[in-house]
Amino acid sequence: MKFWMGFLILPIGLWAASVMEFETLHANFAQQVTNDQNQTLRYTGQVWLKKPDLALWQYETPIEKTIYLHGNQVTLIEPELFQATRFESELSLNILEAWNQSRPHKPGERIATVNQNRILIQHDSDFIRRVSYRDTLDNQVAIEFLKPVKNPRLDPGLFMPEIPKGFDLIIH
Repeated sequence: MKFWMGFLILPIGLWAASVMEFETLHANFAQQVTNDQNQTLRYTGQVWLKKPDLALWQYETPIEKTIYLHGNQVTLIEPELFQATRFESELSLNILEAWNQSRPHKPGERIATVNQNRILIQHDSDFIRRVSYRDTLDNQVAIEFLKPVKNPRLDPGLFMPEIPKGFDLIIH
């Protein structure tokens, strides 16, 4: 009986590991942020990831903004404010790091604790489908990944922040 149980556990572990087998990734996303008064904002956009620690989040609705992540270095570009902000943050959510620190919870779910935040990761055999957590302002955040494409060809300069001329640059 012990042999049979071990045989079942191994494929589950291999299946979960294959979820994150990629070097680059592109997906659409829908992000929902709900505050403590149950008011909800819904954002949509696109995300690009490149292992080990690069990410580009392009928010399209309801407002445009771009977030570049390179490890703990964050660059936020907000066209409506004609402003770019650059800072270091240990609190930014790195999905790759969260996955690596996660443990199985239920079938198709993993749980991670990153920066003292509990993160629920829902996945299928291809990729993470949803990440949910409570942010530093006590908002409930849920991010759904739609139409993920693993290993697309990406321009090497994609993850280099481009600050438009005339924008204020704030460095923290």
